[in-house]
Amino acid sequence: MKQPILSVILPCYNEAATIAQTIKEVLEETHDGLVNITITKQVIIVDDGSTDGSSEIIDTFKHYKNIKIIHKPNGGKGSAVKAAIPFCDGIYTVIQDADLEYKPDDYPLLLYPASKGFLAIFGSRYMNPYNIQNKSSHLTFQLGGTALTKLANLLFGLRLSDAWTGYKCIETNLLKELDLQSDGFEICAETITKLARKNVKIFEVPINYYPRKADEGKKIKWQDGVKLAWKLVEGKWFN
Repeated sequence: MKQPILSVILPCYNEAATIAQTIKEVLEETHDGLVNITITKQVIIVDDGSTDGSSEIIDTFKHYKNIKIIHKPNGGKGSAVKAAIPFCDGIYTVIQDADLEYKPDDYPLLLYPASKGFLAIFGSRYMNPYNIQNKSSHLTFQLGGTALTKLANLLFGLRLSDAWTGYKCIETNLLKELDLQSDGFEICAETITKLARKNVKIFEVPINYYPRKADEGKKIKWQDGVKLAWKLVEGKWFN
């Protein structure tokens, strides 16, 4: 088979309500009108020890072409991402959360800068004014994300608008070279730290965002924000 353009890592922990729809949307044919190509995809689904029936739903897709399924004990989002990285065969890799806060039909926006030579593309929620006006997340998450983005920019001389976006698209060979170690949400901070240390320019594009609330299953908490901040500081001065 010809090398896919995009590897999609889909970590899942207790997302029975949305996982099937997420997989279906990822599998839909994606055509990039800007560069006139169909985006061929490899999908790696990592069930991170789900206990709500997500595992059984995921297994209904096991016979689909270009899908690899990994079941593992619960270890955190970072551990799920790390489990998938060795199997990524696409030219670029994107991480797709299973809750549909981010939509796969934005993949062309992420990949167009790749066609211009960028190795790391982040989808920014804040570059799209529609998200701020009509679909903003809880104020706590907004303020925390803004503060952490400013910290990353200050420490590493970046100019990001949304460092904590769930859509990070990275050239696959580069992603493997990063040798990510974090098991939890702090893998996001580790990724930024290691890209900055390699002097990789991060290109941002506006994306759509459909936030959910804690009572709808949102898992990241303020404690994770503290871990993210420490991972940035650690990456700046202690590694």
